[in-house]
Amino acid sequence: LKCLIPGETAEAIQATLNNRMQLDSFCKRSAGNEYRITTLATDTPELAVFHRVGKFARTKHRVRRYGDEDKVYLERKTRKGHRVRKQRAKLDLEHLSMLSNPDNNGDASEENWFATAIRENSLSPVCAMTCLRRAWFGQSDDGTTRLTMDRQLEAALINEWSFTRHPDTTLITAENVICEFKFVGAMPLMFKQII
Repeated sequence: LKCLIPGETAEAIQATLNNRMQLDSFCKRSAGNEYRITTLATDTPELAVFHRVGKFARTKHRVRRYGDEDKVYLERKTRKGHRVRKQRAKLDLEHLSMLSNPDNNGDASEENWFATAIRENSLSPVCAMTCLRRAWFGQSDDGTTRLTMDRQLEAALINEWSFTRHPDTTLITAENVICEFKFVGAMPLMFKQII
């Protein structure tokens, strides 16, 4: 469950979380208990993912980088009803350019499924988004829970597999925070109380 909330509401939620959930390990080793995430979103030439046409109504492919790590994550998110599944593989940042020519990717490589999807669906990078994230995790009766807050979301139109900051980057959320509740099965009582 994802929602846009005012900054002051986010601060109030964070105050209640400190005793109920644990800070994510990325947060613990970063300044200000938050870390930068950069995502390269893909789409077809006709923007079928954006317009949710056909199979693209349920599936999207992206590449994500956490902070300045030398690894990136190739991800496919699939939605069925209100449930989301994510498949991901790690890739050395220096090999990211192989996605520009996915035909050269070997069948045995871990990231082959992603390169195949890029090729077969005519996907390419169209937007780079970056934000500062603070995240917590915990447990419920159904399994792991996670709550994330993203602020200072910026975006730029792109056309290449690159994590270099684009000069035309625009700030999307100045005062607001994107809050996401992640859980398995039923929504935990604590999340209901927060909402």
